[in-house]
Amino acid sequence: MQISVFYMNATESVRNIIELEFDTLKSSDVDKLINVFHSLCNWEEEGVKIRPNILFVSSVSTLIRSIPDTNKITFYHDADTTLFNQRLKTLMTFCLKNWTIYIEFGEVGVEYGIIKVLNSIKEQDLYSYMFDSEKKVTFPAKLNALFINVVSTGMVVLKGIKGNTTSVCFNLVNDIKSDWAEAIHALVVDCTAKIKTSARKREDIQIYLTNICSNVFRRLHGTLCLVVDKDYKDKGLLADGTWLPEPIEFAKLFLKSNAYSESKLKAFADVLETMLNYDGITVMDNAGRVLAYNVFVETDLSTTKNIVGGARKRAAYTLLSSPSKRVVGLYFQSQEGDSFYRSKKEAKRDITQADKQAVLEFKQMELTDLN
Repeated sequence: MQISVFYMNATESVRNIIELEFDTLKSSDVDKLINVFHSLCNWEEEGVKIRPNILFVSSVSTLIRSIPDTNKITFYHDADTTLFNQRLKTLMTFCLKNWTIYIEFGEVGVEYGIIKVLNSIKEQDLYSYMFDSEKKVTFPAKLNALFINVVSTGMVVLKGIKGNTTSVCFNLVNDIKSDWAEAIHALVVDCTAKIKTSARKREDIQIYLTNICSNVFRRLHGTLCLVVDKDYKDKGLLADGTWLPEPIEFAKLFLKSNAYSESKLKAFADVLETMLNYDGITVMDNAGRVLAYNVFVETDLSTTKNIVGGARKRAAYTLLSSPSKRVVGLYFQSQEGDSFYRSKKEAKRDITQADKQAVLEFKQMELTDLN
């Protein structure tokens, strides 16, 4: 017997969010996206993997007028979407340089190009202007815009400016949860909590670190970033790794920088990306400093035996369940699309819930055996 299984729920969900956010889009144009959707997570050009950002918009000029320092480069004007796949393929490589592909479905024809906020690394990017609850701009009611963000090899997030969000997971599991933007925000807040500066300067540093993390994490298959207190003294927990004799002080780099040292900020951002791309754990503190990388810990089976996931997730909860009061929180990202930031308090709750679930499942097995 031959059985075919389709992602019907995902297809329906993608159609639903497009209907909510872009109700003027033709059904045939939606089909073009559906047909290519499954390949977005694993797009590759000449051996280089690409995780694209794609923006469906009803008027790119209206969007640009709403967001400062936004620029576009137009490549194609077509009467319809007959060449949709070909146009998308041609533009994919630009995503490696953090440009976003835009596809304008206007009143007359379809326009294809790339768009980016061309400002300092210290300022907001396109995604933040569109969706950050504290900083987003106000768009005209007539504007339709849907942002397609490939978070990982297993997760695509669709987010519209009217407030609707849909995450599509391509792994055959039901416990993957990912709110990528919120996880990065929580990480950055904890990394800057004890920087001695004004509230305004701290907010500026948070924008800078958010830009770095957003750009870096989308290029990584998986990573662990531990946040500790600025007064943390390691007593063996993180001994297996490379500790920097002089920490990289991102906060000080930012506060001392000016318009002419932008390249210095970007260069140190590249260093952080390299560290996060190593196996093991990168360690930062809550004063905005990078302390160590390539750190390994021995998994504590007594506290992680009921945690569902691989070695990286077990290492994450081993760190978060450590007795040290100087451990603040941890960012976790897996190749499958799972990502989160947990404080120690939140991790304790997760472990407790996992234990309770394991006990419940064991009791159900006992009852089944008795029956």
